[in-house]
Amino acid sequence: MITAISLVKNEEDIIGATLTWLRTQQIDNVIVANNLSTDRTGEILEQHAPWCQILEDTEYGHYHGRKMTNLAKLAYQQGATWIIPFDADELIWHPEHTIGSYLKTLPDTVSTVRIQCWDYLPRIDMPDNPDPYRRFAWRRPNPQPYPKIVFRAVPDPHIHEGNHGVDHVPGETIDGLQIRHIQYRSLEQMTRKLRNGKAVYDATSLDQGQGAHWRQGGALTDTELAHKWSQLVAEPAIYDPYQ
Repeated sequence: MITAISLVKNEEDIIGATLTWLRTQQIDNVIVANNLSTDRTGEILEQHAPWCQILEDTEYGHYHGRKMTNLAKLAYQQGATWIIPFDADELIWHPEHTIGSYLKTLPDTVSTVRIQCWDYLPRIDMPDNPDPYRRFAWRRPNPQPYPKIVFRAVPDPHIHEGNHGVDHVPGETIDGLQIRHIQYRSLEQMTRKLRNGKAVYDATSLDQGQGAHWRQGGALTDTELAHKWSQLVAEPAIYDPYQ
């Protein structure tokens, strides 16, 4: 059984498209922890039940690694053989197969698959499409430096912060999947996301180095955030639309 797991908060504009995509990928079920969302995220998750199992995460602090690890343990207990950690703003894909059929082709010696992550950027002339994955067609020339992972289920994994690695999963690690990542979808959404990110990291006992991107971005003024958005819009990018 292939299970995808996620921790989400206030992602109403993209979580529906992400789950709709995963349902086409021969994934047996999804477990999502909804962390105190105040928008329509919870309602959208309910539209995908019971295939989407919804848990309520009421802990304000963003202990991402621990919370995702707990979801992975739950998935193992429920019979998962492969676990796919994902964020609400990520479309995971393989160029030739569905995710499920690809994982089933792998030999038993392979336990972890690295996912190359491409950041997509806003443009001035984007199409008027409610699906962000169809609206955003321009990506950075190079992938993120730290890949994400999919792994075989084990009873006691340890998922790293940001889903960038996993411990206690013996076996071979290979490359094989990719992500279309659309983190910032409007100035207003970027502002909310960064300021919430700073708040939930500041509410933890984690080292200040953890979540540094969120802490720094969330401390920017409105003027600085508007400038950051303008830079994203103007940043050189490669046309690579959703197929």
